[in-house]
Amino acid sequence: MLKKTVIYIIIVLGLGIIYISTSKKAMEQISDCRNEHDEWWGVHHPVEGDLVGMSYLYYEKKLCGGNDYKIPHKECTQKEKIKLLLWGDSYTYKIKDSAFSCASPYLFGRRYFQTLQYTIDTTQKNILVIEVTERDVLDYFSNNSIFDYLKKYKQDKVNDIPVVPESTDGNTWSVDYWLNLIFNHNINSNIEYNLFNYNLLSAPRKIKALLNYSYFDRASGDVVLSADKKYLLLKETVSKQSRSSSHAELTSVTINNVVIMLNNVYQHYKADGFDEVYLSIIPNPASILEPQLYNSLIPAVQHSPLLQMKCIDIYTPFTKTKEEVYRHGDTHWNNKGMMMWVDEVNKAIAMN
Repeated sequence: MLKKTVIYIIIVLGLGIIYISTSKKAMEQISDCRNEHDEWWGVHHPVEGDLVGMSYLYYEKKLCGGNDYKIPHKECTQKEKIKLLLWGDSYTYKIKDSAFSCASPYLFGRRYFQTLQYTIDTTQKNILVIEVTERDVLDYFSNNSIFDYLKKYKQDKVNDIPVVPESTDGNTWSVDYWLNLIFNHNINSNIEYNLFNYNLLSAPRKIKALLNYSYFDRASGDVVLSADKKYLLLKETVSKQSRSSSHAELTSVTINNVVIMLNNVYQHYKADGFDEVYLSIIPNPASILEPQLYNSLIPAVQHSPLLQMKCIDIYTPFTKTKEEVYRHGDTHWNNKGMMMWVDEVNKAIAMN
């Protein structure tokens, strides 16, 4: 009897966790309660770099380092101002408008997190920069989903340019509508969040991570050490079986498919009224730190004779500089890498 009772309790708890992890409203309420608390039931947050946080290697100080971004104000030396729209991600969302010398106004939309609606100002040059990290290139440009989230504002109001959160509103007869309503795309990470992401578990995880690093020369979880042991790398960017990897085998068909989709994107936004559309791919740290294993995705795309879209190339400057451009315990660039990219964007803007 006791055994059956325990089994039933486990089943009920399991179903409850699945329901909560599927419900967007429930996850928002739980996140609001847990995310900003340091108590045992609070959420572990990576404060020394996202990969340090994922691997719990806080004791290894050479890998740690907070956000050191310092963005100087860039003066505009040309007469004509440009309306700049940057469709980017976590690499660029903290960059302020003052970094772009002649951008006025400057609009930013963060991919996967929001929908950005824009208008075209015919009194200015309108420039669109699509910034994407290398690990997302193959998946993101495998379909036309960008058109659903970066789209022209329907009303004829030049200064009314709302940035609104993604919505599940839509055609209620659509299969996709009901699938999105029933199944949460983030259910795996939500289940992990509800079961294991507690400050109570941080101490033993830190000890385990230190032992793995000190005695076995390896990181924990979805993090691996670079060949020279100086950097942490996201495992998916070095696994030969991952589409996000800098080491995975590429075929000409794969590259051509990406280029075809990029041409569709280019033609779409040019037809919408943009004077120029740029692509800027931010290299995986592994692409720069371990060049001998690199599959050359970025050069293959950027130098494809079929590509119509102009590129803001940061891969080449990164390969030539002797300075560090990535943080040691984070997937993102350091201040030097970020400023090199900003300079390349400003050069492109100045040419228009």
